Amino acid sequence: MSIVITSPPPKNPERLWTLNFVLLWQGQLVSILGDVVYSVALGFWILAVTGSTALMGGLLAASTLPRVLAAPIAGVVVDRGDRRMLMVWMDVVRGAAVVTVGITALAGFLQVWMVFAAGVILGLCGAFFTPAVSTWQGAFFSRPLARHSCSSSTACPTCSQQGTSLLPVFPWSIMPRKKPIS
Repeated sequence: MSIVITSPPPKNPERLWTLNFVLLWQGQLVSILGDVVYSVALGFWILAVTGSTALMGGLLAASTLPRVLAAPIAGVVVDRGDRRMLMVWMDVVRGAAVVTVGITALAGFLQVWMVFAAGVILGLCGAFFTPAVSTWQGAFFSRPLARHSCSSSTACPTCSQQGTSLLPVFPWSIMPRKKPIS
């Protein structure tokens, strides 16, 4: 017969639904939703202005490639720096790029190169922002939580991320289609 000694659960586990958690979760939801809508809108703007699906795909590549290339450097910077300030600054830079594109579009001066530049900036900032928020979440959720809160602590942000990835598909499912020629 063996005796198993376990440590007792914390006397007062911290609740999950604190103001910090709700602000983080809702902020991420809005940010991810905005990123998805913005990238779809810019892609279709490129298609509408140029008529080129190749440029539309080029915008996707211009947004993704910097993120992939900067990821190893971003991981080191995130590990050695202040994650919270890095998240704030990356959001500020991304917000400035989005606002600049919006203002130039409303003024009628938006050009294709500006959209590509914004895509590169958003990709680079995303390379730093994503690991920063992931590690910050890891530190936040590694604290002792009440048993019923542990699954919610990972489920809520994950649902936000995965749910918003389906958003661009939804309009296509309800749009009327041209009848095929028989």
